[in-house]
Amino acid sequence: MFGWQSVFLLNVPLILLSFMLCLEPIPSAPPSPRPRVDYRCWILMVACLVPLLVWSVYVTHWGWSAFVSLATLGTAILFLLVFVRVERQTVQPLIDFSVLGCGAFCRARVLSVLLAIFYCVAFMLMPFRLVERFGLSDAQLGLMLLPVTLVMALISPVAGRLGDRYGPWRVMTAGFFLLTCSALLQSASASTLSLSRIALAGVMMGAILGLSVTAALNALPPPQHGQGIGIAWPLHNLGGALGLVVATRMYQSGGAVYGYQWVMWLLVLLSCMGGGV
Repeated sequence: MFGWQSVFLLNVPLILLSFMLCLEPIPSAPPSPRPRVDYRCWILMVACLVPLLVWSVYVTHWGWSAFVSLATLGTAILFLLVFVRVERQTVQPLIDFSVLGCGAFCRARVLSVLLAIFYCVAFMLMPFRLVERFGLSDAQLGLMLLPVTLVMALISPVAGRLGDRYGPWRVMTAGFFLLTCSALLQSASASTLSLSRIALAGVMMGAILGLSVTAALNALPPPQHGQGIGIAWPLHNLGGALGLVVATRMYQSGGAVYGYQWVMWLLVLLSCMGGGV
């Protein structure tokens, strides 16, 4: 009735509910000096990320070697270099780069980025594949993808308990093994797409997503947890966006069948990397 954009209205009551849950008072911590917001570095970071995301969306349309594509990417890189230089000279930086010197934190962030690439790419291609093979309606497509969320909701608390018992790294390694199996099944038989394979994707997400955050924060002292989260999620989302650029190009180059297989083999490679990190 109101167009496809109206689907986002579903988020409004969920956001209001979340807001109401946040109204519960939290015990106050001992007073501490109020940090100064570094607006200069915030503007530089936005000036870097906006052209980078614009480039990731339009590069396949513009062409990789087109002037506008190279200029947009160059602008993002230039502002990134300026941002890093200014941040290193700031007393209260927006991003504390010393956090990146922690090996365990960087290891957890690499796993999180690999996961973001996997699920962003897989769930971009799955709907196209389902519609192409089975001619599903929008409602049927939503039902076919629902097992991913359901399985993830069931696996996440189990993965958390296993992570507490055996450590998050072992559980995440098992999750990446499932990622590899899922991508191998798709690459070996790109002409089919079963519910079991879709549900397997939910298993891996439940086993990795939450534990990657836990592992990253465990690697940092409590005063740096805010910095850790501030660095973790932008990298996670940026990795997924840039992974889509490469996967889209591969899919378009190979067509519906071979392109899908090529992308799945790329995900196999990334999953193996995740298991070996």
